Amino acid sequence: MARGFGSAPGADSDIALASDPDTSRDQLLELAHSRNPMVRIAVVGREDCSVGTLALLAQDRDADVRAAVATHARCPAASLSRLAQDRDEGVVIAVALSSATGEGLLTELAASRHSEAARIARDRLDGLNPTVEEPSLSEQQEVSSQDYVGGARMHGAKFSEEAAEEFSATTDTGDDPEYTGGARMRGIKRDDGEGK
Repeated sequence: MARGFGSAPGADSDIALASDPDTSRDQLLELAHSRNPMVRIAVVGREDCSVGTLALLAQDRDADVRAAVATHARCPAASLSRLAQDRDEGVVIAVALSSATGEGLLTELAASRHSEAARIARDRLDGLNPTVEEPSLSEQQEVSSQDYVGGARMHGAKFSEEAAEEFSATTDTGDDPEYTGGARMRGIKRDDGEGK
């Protein structure tokens, strides 16, 4: 338990009460004012913690409580912005890691004086905006004979290597005078009335 509060009278029962799904909102609000930071963290740890309680505890004197608020999915944007300026690096790191932190705040955090928080924010931004390397013009124009065969290349048809070999084998015209120019590439016999 943090800072010796684990053995404080009633601490375990208050933490259990804060974690109990049947605890009323009024009881949770009362527990949010507990002197024990572990109890306040247990309140924040509830998925159904109210936005008002999160905003209240975002101003808590204990950095661990503020960090817990920062990581809550329902943390209000205004609270996250305030927590991003926190003096405690652990709190700022929690903001950088929070699923509730939007792209704008991550951009601000990327320039944070807290180097670890800035690194995390930059990494998350890179994940949001992955750079897609466009192929160079030479890569775009490069055409492999195994991908395109004959006139099919003109129509954008792609062939597997096996199909390309089969096409080449079945359309091999050699020096046959009945095939000419592009017709030879497409396997079309020249018909000028003489070759019949």
